[in-house]
Amino acid sequence: MQPPAAHDRIYTRGHRIATAVSPDRDLPAPYIRYREHQNDPLPYRRLPPMSGDTPWPPDDADCDPDSYAAAWRYIEPGATAPAPKHNGHNGHDQAKPATFEFPALCAADFCAQVRPPEYLIDGLIQRGMLYGLTALTQHGKTAISMLAALSVSAHLHLGPCATERGRVIYLAGENPDDVRYRLIALCQSAGIAPPADLIIIPRAAPLNDALPDLCAAIAPFGEISLIIVDTNAAYFGYADENDNVDNRLQAQDYRALIDKIPGRPAVLVLCHPTKNATLENMIPRGGSAFMNEIDGNLTAWKNDDVVTLHHNKIRGPHFDALQFRLAPTKIDGLLDKKGREVFSVVAEYITGDDADALLTTGNEHAYRVLDAIKSSPNGSMAMWANIAGLSKSQVQKQIDKLLAEKFVRKKMGKTILTEAGKSECKNI
Repeated sequence: MQPPAAHDRIYTRGHRIATAVSPDRDLPAPYIRYREHQNDPLPYRRLPPMSGDTPWPPDDADCDPDSYAAAWRYIEPGATAPAPKHNGHNGHDQAKPATFEFPALCAADFCAQVRPPEYLIDGLIQRGMLYGLTALTQHGKTAISMLAALSVSAHLHLGPCATERGRVIYLAGENPDDVRYRLIALCQSAGIAPPADLIIIPRAAPLNDALPDLCAAIAPFGEISLIIVDTNAAYFGYADENDNVDNRLQAQDYRALIDKIPGRPAVLVLCHPTKNATLENMIPRGGSAFMNEIDGNLTAWKNDDVVTLHHNKIRGPHFDALQFRLAPTKIDGLLDKKGREVFSVVAEYITGDDADALLTTGNEHAYRVLDAIKSSPNGSMAMWANIAGLSKSQVQKQIDKLLAEKFVRKKMGKTILTEAGKSECKNI
């Protein structure tokens, strides 16, 4: 097959050059049609592999952008492809710019460019900085981030922390319906209407490709103070979420929001942690390059009904841990299709004394359940609930905690005491 005389577009991944024709042409493989330009609404088309170990895809085959398109970059027709630079990490090849500009400043001029810190949430979040908020599933990261969004957009305190009023963009890419229920419950709990300065974007997309369109969607709202990304996984635009280079590029895409969006907003990215993460290693899932690139990593950890917000990295003064309660909240005036009440969960700030009281109550409940299992090792959930004076849902919650603490274990579907559990029963 003879190649076309002229190609409309050139794409590059380091030294690998691929050509693709406009979508309105009809050419057989391997000249697979690709989107015409960056903002073309047509779907991505699979590019042919540049090595010989993968078969050619069928003509016009749709593909996963993470595996193909996100690794390629557009070059203007007629431009010279940049020289490749191999970085030595998982075969990533990155183009090297022809020149660099290095500003040389005397110490006085350098120090004269200092910019005073500007806190959106006093002591926690600074304008123009990139943060992660890392927590296990159901440990409160969405609840706390939504409370932060409401606090800034409606000019409310976040617990003891004053806020600077500003417009907030909430990227609800992971579960927009859940965010909608939570926002209704949160505004109801605060006694206010949904604020006009809180803008929800219920759409997930690979950020590296969607960045121009996202900036265009935000532009009509003027200056932005805070952008919350829910979650990193929903906006990850590269091939491997566990790769250091891909994670560094993703973090740089988030930092680009600070530079491109008017107002120098702070960016808070909700992150899932590494597998089997504990409080001591609560870092974002993936390579350490993401952690190195961000300005701070906030952590949320739930113990019984108390969620503790703290940090394991911060550029700036450290802050004392804050405690919240995850409160089930009935949404007024909303029933499901069977006429039942609808509930959501909101984060409520609590004092240290209140947190201690809740933890004491939680520990008391755990000991009651432990004693019930000891008293009736072959009992059912209902029997243990009756012995402990708790509901079945409360018993299940305490069993989950006892499993985590290794005081009980599962055997053939039954919950039984471990040796550590038997020893702990002696303290009851």
